[in-house]
Amino acid sequence: MGIHRERLDQIANLAQDMVQQGFSKAAEVAARSQAMNGLWENLLVARTKHREDLETARETQEKIDTMRLEFAKKANPFNNWLEGAREDLLDTFVCHSIDEVNSLVTAHEEFKACLPEFHQIFLDIQQLQQEIDVVATFGSNPYTNLEVDSLGTKWNELLQLIPQRDQLLQVITKPFFTFPL
Repeated sequence: MGIHRERLDQIANLAQDMVQQGFSKAAEVAARSQAMNGLWENLLVARTKHREDLETARETQEKIDTMRLEFAKKANPFNNWLEGAREDLLDTFVCHSIDEVNSLVTAHEEFKACLPEFHQIFLDIQQLQQEIDVVATFGSNPYTNLEVDSLGTKWNELLQLIPQRDQLLQVITKPFFTFPL
C-alpha cells in the first residue's frame, strides 16, 4: 500500500508542476490526480471497514464457539444425570428387610430433595441456548448433539416417573398383614 501511495504522490507532484509551469491541460491533469486521490481514500476507508467487519465477525464467532462449548459442558453431564435418574426410577427392586425398604425410601427422598438444584441447572441450560440462538443464526453445536428440546422431554419424563415411584414406595411400606390387638 505504501508503494501505491508513493506513486499517487508522484502523480500529484507532476500535476502540480504542470499547473505551475502553465501547461494547457494542467487543470485536466490536476482534476484526474485529485480523482485518483479520492479513489485511493475510498479504497483505504473500504479496507479499514472490511478489516473491522472481519474482526467483528471473528469476535462473534469466538463468542458463539465459547457459548456452544459451555452448553456442551453443562448439557452432557445433565443428560447423563437424567438418564441415570430415569434408570434408577424405573429399576425394579426386591427388598428382604425393613431396613432395605427404609434405605430405599430415604434414598428416594434425598433424590427428590436435590431436584430443585437440577431444575436450576436445566433452566441455566435453556437460558444459555436462548442466548446462543440470539447470536448464532446458523450452524449446529460441534461439541454435542444434545438439544434443549430433548433435554426438556427427558426432564418432563423424569418428573412424571417420580410420583409413580412415590406410589410404589408407599405400597411397599404399608404392612401386608394387620393383626387386631
